[in-house]
Amino acid sequence: MKYAIIARGNAYKTHLRKIHIKQFNHIIRIILFATLYGKNTHSALPLINLLNLLTVNNIYKFESLKFIHKLFNKQLPSIFDDYFQIAKSKHIYNTRYASNNNLYKL
Repeated sequence: MKYAIIARGNAYKTHLRKIHIKQFNHIIRIILFATLYGKNTHSALPLINLLNLLTVNNIYKFESLKFIHKLFNKQLPSIFDDYFQIAKSKHIYNTRYASNNNLYKL
């Protein structure tokens, strides 16, 4: 699920939902021998919590935060050095976007 999640995680929510349902919920139900289809289908969320797993959206957030952490600590390849800039340094006026220390993609 983590493969290219930073690129795929930014897709439309409808596409991510399909990935989540097909790959994640279905696999969790198979692993725990839960009912897959029909009237007595078990919800996958309690099963995910039981196994202490992250959902697709949470995996995307976690991997994005790890990427940004590595960016600020100069642990990424040099190609990313000029890829992002802090929005505060981009504008001369104060905006909510800049005051929250958001990143601006160059």
